[in-house]
Amino acid sequence: MSIDIYDLLRPGERIDLEPAATSLRNPEDDERKSYITKIYDINDDGDIEAFMPMEKTKLLLLPVGSIYTASFFTRRGIYGCDVKIKERYKKDALFILVLEQLTEFEKQQRREYYRYDCVIGMNTRELTDNEYEEFQSNRQFILLPDPSGKSVIVDISGGGMRFVSADKYTDGSILHCIFILSINGESRRFETMFRIIASQPVANNKNNTEYRGEFIGLSNVDRDYIVKYIFEQQRINRQKN
Repeated sequence: MSIDIYDLLRPGERIDLEPAATSLRNPEDDERKSYITKIYDINDDGDIEAFMPMEKTKLLLLPVGSIYTASFFTRRGIYGCDVKIKERYKKDALFILVLEQLTEFEKQQRREYYRYDCVIGMNTRELTDNEYEEFQSNRQFILLPDPSGKSVIVDISGGGMRFVSADKYTDGSILHCIFILSINGESRRFETMFRIIASQPVANNKNNTEYRGEFIGLSNVDRDYIVKYIFEQQRINRQKN
């Protein structure tokens, strides 16, 4: 059951907008941070008006058409969805962003919410409708051909990931994905289904596309391992710094 946006969101509530990765060439040079702002109003068509974020006294002009993961800090908890910057305009002395909701609201579990920027190789393959229906019936990856498409994960969380690939997929596609994560020298192979929620071209590389979405049917054991991996990598990075 979808959540009523007018019941969930109220003017003045905080929004965190997390930008998508823009480049694999030098991922450490691409500062990934959340832009913090607040809701101004909810339009009759369901678009969300938000104050344009600022850094000190400087307005941050987020590009029209770009896609973000939005986290809404509501009285009922933190809810997330994907949004697109639909429009920017000035109203009296206020600078406003219009956010178009792309996906359904989902309540964020804090243990799954943290995203980790990374560069991890992955094999991907789009499933046919028949293959996905067959998998839903028997839940056996062994009956599926191994994915051979080459992709690179650029961030991961307990609920989903972003990846970049030269292969072309459409929003809503279901992929069969295989990748490996390691903690303390112990490697674990992940084989999962993944639904593409949104996509956009990679800046300065017209041959690649960035995709983001959610894991489908990921076991609690595998999800816990991904969360453990993220926390372990964050700990290692803090020690290095």
